Formats: sequence, C-alpha cells, structure tokens
Amino acid sequence: GTLGLPRGAKQSRDGVVVVRAFVGHEYECYQGHRFLASGPNKASKINPSGHVKDSASRVLSTAMPLYMSCPCRHGKSHFAQLMRFFIVTPEDAVQLVLHPKVQPAPSPCPIFYPGMSDGIVVPADSFCCLRFPYIYADDMGSILPPSDQIHPNVQLCRLFEDLIEVRPI
Repeated sequence: GTLGLPRGAKQSRDGVVVVRAFVGHEYECYQGHRFLASGPNKASKINPSGHVKDSASRVLSTAMPLYMSCPCRHGKSHFAQLMRFFIVTPEDAVQLVLHPKVQPAPSPCPIFYPGMSDGIVVPADSFCCLRFPYIYADDMGSILPPSDQIHPNVQLCRLFEDLIEVRPI
C-alpha cells in the first residue's frame, strides 16, 4: 500500500517511491517564436487535448543544446536559444534542487552557474521559471550567440545534464 508515503507520492511495484513533476525547456528565436523542447534538437509535439506526453527523465538525463533550429516557417532557418526552464513541483513528497550549468561556447569557454554551492531549492507545490541570460560574459568579455549561419560547434553549447537533484524530506 501507500501508507506512510508523503502526500503526492506513489509506490511502484518494485517498491520505488515515485513522484510526478512537470518540466519544460523553452527556446526563443530572435523573432520572438517560443517553443518547448522534449529532447536535444526536438521540439515538443502537443496532442489534440493540448498536453505534451514526453518523459521528463529522458530529457533531464541528457545535456540540452543551448541553441537549436527554430521550427517556425518564416523564411530561412535560424537559431532559437534556450531562455527558460519551467518546473511544476509535487506537493510534499521530495525537495527538488536545481543545479544549472551552462557552457555557451565550445571549450575553453567557462561553464556558467549561479554560484550557489547548495543549488537552488524549488518550493513544493509550485510553478517556477529559471530564466537564462541572452548573453553570457566572463573576464574576457561577452560570449555572443551564434549567427544564423550554420555554426559547426553549436552542439557544444549546452545546458548540462543533472539539472535537478531530488532530496528526500
């Protein structure tokens, strides 16, 4: 049974406690088109009822590109940039902590993170948005997004996997 489990949690047949959180990586192109991605270089498909049915565990266990082609159909192809990460957290079952790390250009470009060693604790039973910068900068100057020309190293610009840590309460 589920006696003794935190509110919002379920127990699978093999005894693993399962909680449900909803996540989304939102990209935006310079023309203002916005879309959610369900994996690297894959825009989410929405079913007729208006829901997206993709596995969050798959998308969270892989690095997401910082730039991908915009699926809009206005002229030539151009890049969209990862601008927001959305998360809807469960009630009281677990504590979710964000550890965002972004590399906006190929090495030797530094890896950017918020500077909080313990991560960003996301409140239970909430809808939160993590906003990423448009331009990253370090001691050497600004790291600009790639132009709309095909950039050979654009796949090396990424949000690293393991963005979310799950802590028991």
